[in-house]
Amino acid sequence: MYKLVISDLDGTLLNENHLLSEYTKKAIEKLNEKGVPFFLATGRHFLDLFDLKKELKLPETYSISCNGARVHGPNGELLISHNIDDYVANQVLNLDLDSEISHSVFTDDKIYIFDEKELTAYGERQHMPFELVNKENFKVNKPIKWFYHCENHEKLLSLDKVIKEKWGNHVDTMFSMEQCLEIMPKHVSKGYAIKEIAKLENINIDEIIAFGDGFNDLEMLSIVGKGCIMGNASEKLKNALPNNEIIGLNHEDAVAKYLEKLYL
Repeated sequence: MYKLVISDLDGTLLNENHLLSEYTKKAIEKLNEKGVPFFLATGRHFLDLFDLKKELKLPETYSISCNGARVHGPNGELLISHNIDDYVANQVLNLDLDSEISHSVFTDDKIYIFDEKELTAYGERQHMPFELVNKENFKVNKPIKWFYHCENHEKLLSLDKVIKEKWGNHVDTMFSMEQCLEIMPKHVSKGYAIKEIAKLENINIDEIIAFGDGFNDLEMLSIVGKGCIMGNASEKLKNALPNNEIIGLNHEDAVAKYLEKLYL
C-alpha cells in the first residue's frame, strides 16, 4: 500500500468546470479519516491552492504550487522558493507576441495580467488576487513563472522555440495543456519538489502514488511508485509514459473512485 497520495488539480481532481465535486470531496474526507496522507501538486498559485485545501478539509499537509516553484510545509511555512531572474523576466516581458497569445506573470502577492480577455478567467477565482496592467509601464519583480495562453498550439510552439533559444540557459518551459505554455525557473518541477518532501518525511519515492493529466506532471508521474494518467490527458503525455496506468476521466471523479478501491 502506498504511504502518500499526490494529485494534480485541473484536469485531474477538479471537474470540467475546474471545481471539486461533492463525490470527490467526500472521498478525500474519508481518506483523511483513515490517516492516509494526501496533498496537492499544481501549477496554480499557492493562494489559489490554499483555498482548495480548505474546501477539501485537508489536515495540515504539504502543498506544491506553481509547478514546484513553491512548496509549503504542514504549518503553512515556506520550504522551497524559486524565482525567475528579474533581468531575464523583464526581457521576456518585452517580447513581441502574436495578438492571439495572452500572458500573465505570477508573483508572491498576486497575478499580473496584460490582456483584458483574461479578466474573466481570473475573475472567476475570487480568492486569487490579480491586477490588469499595461506592460509598457510595468517592471517585473521576483516573478515565480510566466503563463501564456493561446488556442492555436502552433503559435505557442513557435513562442516556446524563441524562449528556449534566447533564455534556455536560465529558464525551463513546459506545456501544462496544449493551449498553455509556462516559463519556469531552471530545473523546477513537481517531481523535484516531491523528491525533496520525500527526503523530509523519510519516505521512499516508490511508496508514493500520484495522479496527473498534463505535461507539467510528466516528471512527477515518472518518478513515483505508481503514476496514474487521466483518461482525458493529452496523447503526448500518454505516449511519453507508455507503461503508466491510464484511469478514468476527471469529470467522472476518476481519482476519487480509484482511491476508494485502493484504500476505502
